[in-house]
Amino acid sequence: MQKLGVTTYIEGEVKKSKAGKIVETALKNLGFTTIDETTITNAVESAYASLTADGTLATYTQATAETETETEAEKKAAELKQAQADLATAQAKVTSLTQAQ
Repeated sequence: MQKLGVTTYIEGEVKKSKAGKIVETALKNLGFTTIDETTITNAVESAYASLTADGTLATYTQATAETETETEAEKKAAELKQAQADLATAQAKVTSLTQAQ
């Protein structure tokens, strides 16, 4: 979930919850029938604390609500630029067809 948070803004509680669900699914796939959500949540928190302490998670710079907004703005700007280019091409085509008549 930490790696996913690099490109997509995800709140901490949501990240922890989704990580717990991933672990729960993995345990079920391994054949475990009884799963204690509290134990899983505690294990996820413990692993997060350990990975934070040893610097492993420092390589994953997290997206923020602001960077998510900036990314959306960049996408819209690129779409606008493409639409303007398409419009210019269409206008040139109309002009050439009009002059050919």
